Amino acid sequence: MNSLRFYERTFKIKLLKPILKEANMAKTLVMCPPNYFDVQYELSTNRWMNMDSQPDKNLVARQWLDLFGACLELGLKVLLIKPRPGLPDMVFAANAGLQIPGGKGVIISNYFHKERRPENVFIYDFFRNLFSAENVWQLPARTYFEGQGDAIWLDERRVVIGYGVRTNLAGIAEVQKILKRYDPKIKVILLRMKSVAEARADEKIFYHLDTCLLHLPRIQTFIVYEGAFAASAIKILKKLGGLMSVSEAEANNFVCNGLVVNERTIFSPWVSGMIYLSLRDLNYDVKVFPMSEFIKSGGAVKCLIMEL
Repeated sequence: MNSLRFYERTFKIKLLKPILKEANMAKTLVMCPPNYFDVQYELSTNRWMNMDSQPDKNLVARQWLDLFGACLELGLKVLLIKPRPGLPDMVFAANAGLQIPGGKGVIISNYFHKERRPENVFIYDFFRNLFSAENVWQLPARTYFEGQGDAIWLDERRVVIGYGVRTNLAGIAEVQKILKRYDPKIKVILLRMKSVAEARADEKIFYHLDTCLLHLPRIQTFIVYEGAFAASAIKILKKLGGLMSVSEAEANNFVCNGLVVNERTIFSPWVSGMIYLSLRDLNYDVKVFPMSEFIKSGGAVKCLIMEL
């Protein structure tokens, strides 16, 4: 079914005709409609989640649709995973897995929290229909890895992976073995993140790499909240590119959780005046998509999108 028609039926909202425009499909994305999104539980690694602060369903639909429509308007191909009842966080499609460069396959996530593990059977079936079964990889038990939530490709042979909150070293070791089957020259770069035990009692926990790090490939620069990382990780990042550091308050507004759409366009849930001016001076067009309802579950723009 056409993805737009599917979503018109799902939310009974008529999408505007301009969204139907399909230009050159430069990038393929995966998203999951928010039919069942809610805050149904609280996770020890996610201090944004609060059962007493529930998202507004109508605003959830509008915020997701705005992002979805903007992706199509810019000529991106968006594949939709069918949402499932009882799996509210399935909407955060970035966590589903990590793509293997060249469209060769995908490594399915192995979630740290038991609440999200039931997603995997549906995620596996979805990707098995895109790739041959032998190119859809599942990880052994207790090897935790949370996909593009914790992994960012710098180019086709370098990937940075954050660990210390959800993804663990055992999970990274398995991911590295799989990647090297496809290309022995792929380099996995480890970034240790501040653990739950190291966080202040009043501090939000940056449980995924994509909540505190955004890579800008064209200028080899990272937008980063340094307070989420061990000192060793910051040293590594400085060797990989320039750093555009943000404050804790900016990070809490998910300024790092953006999507670099192309060499000139960034989708962001929020930008401060200083960050906006800096990016504008670097010839970026920053399009802001408010994500207030998804932030109630600790996610924003990039969390909702997996790149293939």
